[in-house]
Order: sequence, then C-alpha cells, then structure tokens
Amino acid sequence: MRITRLVAGLASLLLALSISLVFTSPSTAAPAPAKEARTIELKGDQDGQKFFIKGRITPGSGPIKYIVERKVCQRDTNCKNSYKTWAKAKTNDAGRYTKRVYGPQGGAQRVYYRVKVRATERYKAAVSPNAIYIYKL
Repeated sequence: MRITRLVAGLASLLLALSISLVFTSPSTAAPAPAKEARTIELKGDQDGQKFFIKGRITPGSGPIKYIVERKVCQRDTNCKNSYKTWAKAKTNDAGRYTKRVYGPQGGAQRVYYRVKVRATERYKAAVSPNAIYIYKL
C-alpha cells in the first residue's frame, strides 16, 4: 500500500514538473521596432510689428502636438539661460504650424524661440536644429 502511494506521488510530481516546464519554457522576445526620427523645420517671419515662427514637422499624419520653448537673455550674446516651455499647440493635418511670438520686454535684449516634439510610441523626441531670436535695437 505504501509503495502504491509512493509511486502515485512520484508520478503526480513528475507530471506537475513536466507541465510547468512546458508552460514556462524560455521564449525569445522580439526586439522592439526602432522609432522613426522626426525633422522640424523652423523659420521666422515678420508682418509689420508682429513676429511669427513657421515651419513643418515631418513625418506624421494628422495634428501633431508641439511645444514652443523660449529663452530670455539680458545681454546681446553668450546667453547661458535655459529654454523653458512657453506655449503648446498642434500642427494642421499636413504637419505645418504658425505661432505668433513676442519680442524682448523689460530689460531683456534678446528672446530665443525653438520648437520641440515629445516622443511617442512610434517617433523619437525631436528639437528644431536652429533657434529664432528677436532682439532690441
């Protein structure tokens, strides 16, 4: 009687181990697809006393959320200040944007603007390669 219990216990243990090994076999995970890089075009435009930044964000379809960052400098050049989020907006369906920007106020001599896009599941984060600045005469 004891031998049958021992054999039944060993058989059930072997069965449990084999089932657990089958379901927990090592699987190779597929590597995540590489994210696409975005390019941001940025140019400045003036209409009378109004200043605008215009450009395009590619690739992408539909409205793309973008961030306009601003850096205010007290001196004319060699500014060590960092960029801060100034405005958030969306592009049109073609990826184009236009945003009104303002010149320096108070004691500031220059104001720099650049555009950035956050990372998504499909695209990497990107920052415009150049910055537009407005200065006091």
